[in-house]
Amino acid sequence: MFLITKWCAAITDDGKDRIVNEQPKEMPFKFRLKDDDGEIYAYGCSDDCDSEKAFAPLDRYANDYGVTSIEYYNKDSNEWEVL
Repeated sequence: MFLITKWCAAITDDGKDRIVNEQPKEMPFKFRLKDDDGEIYAYGCSDDCDSEKAFAPLDRYANDYGVTSIEYYNKDSNEWEVL
C-alpha cells in the first residue's frame, strides 16, 4: 500500500508544489518518483520498501506521467536509493 504525499511543481498545473496527504505511521518508508532527466514528480510513503509491492507507485504513475524510477529514503545512510 502506498500514498502520494506531495506532487511537485514539475507535474502540477500551476507549477507549485502541492502537499496532498500526511504520512501515516503505518507507512514508514518514504519514496520519490523521478523521470529520465532526474526531475522529481512526486513524494510519497509506503508500507514496503524491498519487495515487488515497493514498485507499485512506479507501476501506477509510469504511463500517466512518464516517471521512470523510484527511490526510497534510507534512514541509516540518510540518502535516497534507487530501488
